[in-house]
Amino acid sequence: MQEWRNVWKTFGADPSRYRPSAEALYRRVRKQDYFKSHSSAIDLNTLFSLQYGIPSGMYNREALVGDIRVTIGLAGEGYDGLNGRFNSLHNMVILKDGYSLFGSPYVDSIRSAVTEETTEILHVLFLRPDMSVEEAQRLADACQSMFISINGGEASPMILHRGAPSIDFTEVSSRENPNK
Repeated sequence: MQEWRNVWKTFGADPSRYRPSAEALYRRVRKQDYFKSHSSAIDLNTLFSLQYGIPSGMYNREALVGDIRVTIGLAGEGYDGLNGRFNSLHNMVILKDGYSLFGSPYVDSIRSAVTEETTEILHVLFLRPDMSVEEAQRLADACQSMFISINGGEASPMILHRGAPSIDFTEVSSRENPNK
C-alpha cells in the first residue's frame, strides 16, 4: 500500500487525508467495522482489494458513456461518492468516461455504482506500479477465474501499461458476443 501512498504524493495528493481504498479497507477491518454484504460481485471486489493490497473498483458498465480514460483529476473535479459525500479528486488518479469522472482508487462515484439490476460490470484493479505486466496478467486472470466461478458470465482481463495504453471496448464486446 506504500506504493499507492507514493503515487498520491507524486501527483500532489495527501495520502494521510485521502487514503487509497485498500488502505481504508484494512483500517476498517482492524477496527472490526465490517461491510454489510450487498452482492457476491462487490464482496469479491472487496476480497481482491484486501487479498492483493490494491485499490479496486467495480462499475456499472451500462452507466458509462463513450471512451474511458485513466487520468489525473484537475482542480475542482470530483463527484458524489459511495462514501456519502462530495469528493474532490484534484491530483488523484481517476477514471473518466465521455460524460464525467466515475471512479478512482480512493472512492467511487454513485453514478457508476453496481446495483442488483447491473448486468455488465467494468472491474478495475489498480495494480501496484512496480508490478510486471506478466504478474499483472496472472493476477487479473486469477480474479477473472474466481469471479466467473462464483457469478458466471464472461470476462476479458486486459492490462493497461506503457506498451498497451488503451483498450477498445467495442473489440472486447464483439469478442465476447460475436452477434454484436
